[in-house]
Amino acid sequence: MRFHSLKIYFALCLGLLAALAAGCRRDAAAYQYGNVSVDGWDSGDTVVLYVPPLEQGGAYAMQLGLRTSNTVPYPFRELWLTVKQEWASGQTFADTLQCTLATPAGDASGKGVALNQYEFALPVRQLAKGDSARICINHIMRQDLLPGITDVGIRLEAKKDE
Repeated sequence: MRFHSLKIYFALCLGLLAALAAGCRRDAAAYQYGNVSVDGWDSGDTVVLYVPPLEQGGAYAMQLGLRTSNTVPYPFRELWLTVKQEWASGQTFADTLQCTLATPAGDASGKGVALNQYEFALPVRQLAKGDSARICINHIMRQDLLPGITDVGIRLEAKKDE
């Protein structure tokens, strides 16, 4: 009986710690992923994502997220992407991103079990309150059809004053 109570107490403590850890994470102004075919992301296929109107203006950090499959391997060490941001205020940003997905030995460098998760930083931008955006992401690899990529997305967060 005492062992059972100890297990329940331990489970409750873990649950509380998980809730506290989740509560410490800043809320993202935008967090969205688009799916691509794991059998092949065509160079002509654009992943289009939308940022809803921002609740406040200021400096914002954007991360590009990428997921690859462990069952359908991505055939290269790197992936080159273009990320075009079209903001309602008229600002337009275009970035080319070099994403390293594997070590020189060919081992995936992402985190995960069934999927490998990667995050790549984009430049911090000054954005206005109420601004919204359309984000277009394309690969610019020489091979037209890229297997192994499952999802591409963004996370936009207000930068804290430092």
